[in-house]
Amino acid sequence: MGKRVCRQEGRTRSSGVNHARRGIRATMVLVLFMILLSQMVVSGLAQEDVPVLDWLNNFNPADYVLINSDLPSDLKVVGDIYAEAQAAETTLLRDGKAEVEMVAFAQIYEDICHPDPEGIFDCVGSNYLVNVYVYETPELARATWENTIVEEYGKLPPPQGFDYVSNVIGPQDPRFDGKGSCVGPYILYANIACTIFGMWDESHQKIASLWLDKVSKTEPVLQVNLEMKEDLSLILGYQYQGYYIGSDNYKPMREIAADQQAVQAQVFNAGEEVAENVYLQFYLQLPGQPEYAPLGDPILVGDVPPGEGRAADIYWDLKGENVEGAVLGAQAYVPGAVDVNPDDNFVSVTVNVYYAHNGQTAYSHIDDTYRFENYRFNDSEAEETTEELIATVAAGLDSSTGKELWLRLFFPQTYERLWNYFNESYRSSAGGHCYGMAATSALYFQDPSLKPTNKKTYQMSLEEASQNIAFYHRAQMLPLVRSLLVDVNPYFNRGWGQTSYDSQYKTYMAVKNSLKDDRKPLMIEFGGPERNNTVYHQHAVLAYKLVEVEGEDYKHIYIYDSNSPISEVEKLNQPMPVVTLWLDGVLYYSVKSGNVNYRWKAPRLIAANPVFRTIPLEEANALLPDLKKMVKMWVDSLRAESKFAAVIRCPVDAVFTDFQDRRTGTVDGVVIVEIPGSEVVAYGEVELYLLPSDLDYTLEITGAGNGKMDLDIITPLGESEANVISFQNVSLVSGKHLTSTLEVGGEIGSLLSESSMLAPSLVGTLDLSVFGEESNGTENVVLVADTGNEV
Repeated sequence: MGKRVCRQEGRTRSSGVNHARRGIRATMVLVLFMILLSQMVVSGLAQEDVPVLDWLNNFNPADYVLINSDLPSDLKVVGDIYAEAQAAETTLLRDGKAEVEMVAFAQIYEDICHPDPEGIFDCVGSNYLVNVYVYETPELARATWENTIVEEYGKLPPPQGFDYVSNVIGPQDPRFDGKGSCVGPYILYANIACTIFGMWDESHQKIASLWLDKVSKTEPVLQVNLEMKEDLSLILGYQYQGYYIGSDNYKPMREIAADQQAVQAQVFNAGEEVAENVYLQFYLQLPGQPEYAPLGDPILVGDVPPGEGRAADIYWDLKGENVEGAVLGAQAYVPGAVDVNPDDNFVSVTVNVYYAHNGQTAYSHIDDTYRFENYRFNDSEAEETTEELIATVAAGLDSSTGKELWLRLFFPQTYERLWNYFNESYRSSAGGHCYGMAATSALYFQDPSLKPTNKKTYQMSLEEASQNIAFYHRAQMLPLVRSLLVDVNPYFNRGWGQTSYDSQYKTYMAVKNSLKDDRKPLMIEFGGPERNNTVYHQHAVLAYKLVEVEGEDYKHIYIYDSNSPISEVEKLNQPMPVVTLWLDGVLYYSVKSGNVNYRWKAPRLIAANPVFRTIPLEEANALLPDLKKMVKMWVDSLRAESKFAAVIRCPVDAVFTDFQDRRTGTVDGVVIVEIPGSEVVAYGEVELYLLPSDLDYTLEITGAGNGKMDLDIITPLGESEANVISFQNVSLVSGKHLTSTLEVGGEIGSLLSESSMLAPSLVGTLDLSVFGEESNGTENVVLVADTGNEV
């Protein structure tokens, strides 16, 4: 055996000396190697030396190994290059028979590393060991290479390679040209075998590619290093979590309908040079399909600078069907270029998409939502809402048991709480008509016959839509009213969980089951406190689509949010509004909707529920005892303070004057409180006066506009009773006056106008000591027909 050690390069002090020494030593390597080969013998064939075979005499080692001139600046040969002539027994097939022969070959091996940029050490990081074996014929090289593959992997691979083995070069790389292949670190080309051991990183693959370039004498091909990153390079819709690289990456995408799924992919350049002419190709594999099919045409993303990324997008037509277990893929490539790491050029995700569909069309954020924004309750509407909610709840009461009296008693406190809630909530982007707008959007989508006009939802004006919005808003609100009456925190509590995870999981399952099984949208309500827990808010949105990636904890629920109409979303260049649920047991849900910030949302307070067309009977019945309890508590508080209440519904000025000419009331809209212990609370067009019961009063009411007025005097009696004197539907003209006198305890007999005297519409007393569901506690009820008098 002949062996020679040749020094390729050592530590240097200056780049000039190093450059000269490299040139000298490169020549020395070749000369010394030729001297070596002229003296080499093949060992193991006999006891005596055997002359070197003729083919080895023509052997030029520079054609088979990488020297520094073959390497880029970030790689270099380190230490010695070793060369040997050897022989080994190899099994060959001769005429179909396996025969063992002694085969001669030349071996060259070297170390390649990353030079130290500081110049202190030869290398930094790990080395890459390159072993090259040169045989006399390609048949001998292939036989030896195949033996190695079988020993390592148990069998020979198919042409495309094993799907469970990472290869330093693609087995079907065009540079092989039918003369070789690659499995793992083992490369075969013509009569040469090569193994490259290292860290299985980009440099590993780069060295392999450079070696194949050299031995195949292929014209250098364009090399790129594109990368598709897990959890970042392929998303559905918009990237609501993660980070961004580059300036032309993911963009806010808006979908014309729920069955037109936006998909985006991002490719990164992990190389050191600009990757030019980069393309992305989307793929789709549906359940039952044997392989991927292209999803659209290849998309040119352009040039990608080093360390940056670029994105492309496409719309995936779901064709009206929910999708489960679909695999989306994206491939990055440059036509005609070879990627140094082809294994990371493709990324895929398995997805489920469920969305609302009415049998003809998918829900559309364009067609099925309003163009106008959520709007607050005006005074008359809040009053009307309160009256109709109370009337609905009290519908089961028998008229002979004081139903009309209960309606008058229910109103003041219910109205006060709803009015405060609507106004406080609207100021923090909650409340308003969010329930009614979400509900009608869903109901019109499912049943267009419910629309008030023959138009698409987006074409309706506020004037055309408002009446139905108010009606269906009330149908969603009984649980909220109940919470306002009896809970410490006034939330629409229909399904909160015990923890954030519990609430999010219940919301997720409710939305998924509805969209998957019934194809119907659901209402999502979320709430939370503000101002040191003194103000509480709640908001409703419509959930119409669920997108989930298998293996991920987050679930994206597409929503219609009346605070962010699609016209505003487009104007702000924002993506589709979504609620993102996190089922990892750690993170809280988030709401992304235009520029609206629901900063008050609480981690546990989120739930999903069906959209009601009518107020559910069971919920109406459940509220009645709470209303009665509220009335009793309020009347008891009046009794404890020795006061009675006067409730006026209408834009009027009302002034109560005691025997000392002290006044309490409103004059030209200005509140005056001169009577000790009296209070005036104004809620829009409803005014509540609390007055001491031990005084006599005169009353003057002046119309501030044309309309109908109601006046209720509510007085505690005895230990548990409440007396009601009610004047209803009294017509008023602006500037006209009504007068009356009230005796101790709020006793009033009539109202006087300039031309007539008006008697009460309703007088009666209720015993509030029993207020269960079965007892209405009524007595001495007097019902007086409405006279309809004009003032």
